[in-house]
Amino acid sequence: MKKFLTSLLLFMALLFFVSWLFLPRGYVLKDWNIEVPFYKILETPDKITLETTFKKVDYNSLIIPKIAGTRIQVFINNNMIYDFGSSSGNLWNKAFLVRFNKNILNENNTLKLVIEGAYDYGLRYYPYLVSENVANKYYLLIKIFNEDIYLIIIGSSLILGIILILLSYREINRKHFFFLGLSLIFVGLYLIDFHTRVSNGSLMQYFILKKILITFSFLSSLYIMQSVEFYIYSYIKDKFLIILTFLAILIIWATPNFYILKKVYDISNLIIILNLLAAVFRIHQNALNLYYFSTWFLLFTSFQSIIVVLFKINQPVIFNYGMLIVSLSYGFHLVINYRLLAEHSNKMYKKAIMDPLTNAYNRSFLEEIPHKGKLVLIDLDDLKKINDEFGHKKGDEILKEFVEIAKNNLRESDYVIRMGGDEFILIINAKNAENIIERIRNIFKNKTGYDFSYGISDFKEFYTSFEEADEKMYIMKKKKKNSNVKEG
Repeated sequence: MKKFLTSLLLFMALLFFVSWLFLPRGYVLKDWNIEVPFYKILETPDKITLETTFKKVDYNSLIIPKIAGTRIQVFINNNMIYDFGSSSGNLWNKAFLVRFNKNILNENNTLKLVIEGAYDYGLRYYPYLVSENVANKYYLLIKIFNEDIYLIIIGSSLILGIILILLSYREINRKHFFFLGLSLIFVGLYLIDFHTRVSNGSLMQYFILKKILITFSFLSSLYIMQSVEFYIYSYIKDKFLIILTFLAILIIWATPNFYILKKVYDISNLIIILNLLAAVFRIHQNALNLYYFSTWFLLFTSFQSIIVVLFKINQPVIFNYGMLIVSLSYGFHLVINYRLLAEHSNKMYKKAIMDPLTNAYNRSFLEEIPHKGKLVLIDLDDLKKINDEFGHKKGDEILKEFVEIAKNNLRESDYVIRMGGDEFILIINAKNAENIIERIRNIFKNKTGYDFSYGISDFKEFYTSFEEADEKMYIMKKKKKNSNVKEG
């Protein structure tokens, strides 16, 4: 419930903020020859002229927050001061900043907007006149939060989608990652429809592109639902929504013109909501906490966007923020998943190279380190005798004590390796290796009352260095034995 309320509050806050951006400021142009705001779906491509009058003002900038159409021309006193778009332009999500020379203004002025549309046209908000400074500030905010943000979302969705698909070939739950990646790629491609384009080629090319982008929106919602099902069940459970989604796609492709395409898409958008609702239901049914917030937020923004389109509500569409949160959520999920995987791999790696008793490296670690410095072969004296007289617990304590003393007297670049039993190798990157070993030996003797023998060689090729150190250690052991015999 907490994440549901948090996502709802964020949704309301963003809707309020974006709506505030579109509020008219300065000299608001409300009296037009046609009632504004207005919107109309066209059976054939058409254009409309909107006209209003205004008194001379000390402003030089006109902001038109949003239109429906493919091209807009602006005239002041019958002088064209702005022309943007074409018969196949994609302008529906763009704000327009029109600057003009105040010298063209009279005491009474006429402003005309000629809006051309391929399948719809309209004026969503009141245009307004403001100073250049005010225009720059609010136009920049609208452009960043309602237009440029889509470039960020498109890029992040495509990159994350590709990463997830590539990772699906390594993950255990491959299909979950694969469909999650497909969902992000398709939503990134669909959001191209939110990006301003002056032209989409011919009307037929625009018509086909529109169908392709709409198809991506359906597939994205379907695959996000399927990714959740594969995560939970490892198979697709709700086949009805698959049939419904592909049926809607077939109907979309069967539409003969823009007018019918627009009508069908506005209604079939409800299937996208059904797919998202199914995903949310599965997530809550199976308590997938990681996805709670993002899926609820995406559902709110998708529902709001579809309601705005379906019922022609004069409100900004904030679906982009839903996808931004989803992209961030999936990115966070990816980081969490691979952090856990890295931790697991690190544990397994340590298990493979560490001696569990002494916490020294084991002999397999020798393959990991460069052959340089000094190799010191060490054998703890009389360990078998200690085990026989005092038990293996005492022997284990002696082994652990030696490793602790050695580590405390070596640098981080040096290594303590247990070869097995009572035999160790130290790799020391220092010229005074013998002094270091003698220091370790004295501390070990003082703390435990026991001794060890050792041999030192240059660490080059392992077996050659090992044999050389072994010979020197044998000589030391022999000297000790002879010394003990003489003393006896």
